[in-house]
Amino acid sequence: MKNTKNTIIATLFLAILVMAVGYSTFATQLTLNGTAEIVGE
Repeated sequence: MKNTKNTIIATLFLAILVMAVGYSTFATQLTLNGTAEIVGE
């Protein structure tokens, strides 16, 4: 009983972790704007 309960808890935790990583991957948009200049002598 205890082993089954720990397995279920671990599985749910991993599922939540995977969903959180997937959401953060697709929910954010990376936008890079700007210019750079290199001046040397």
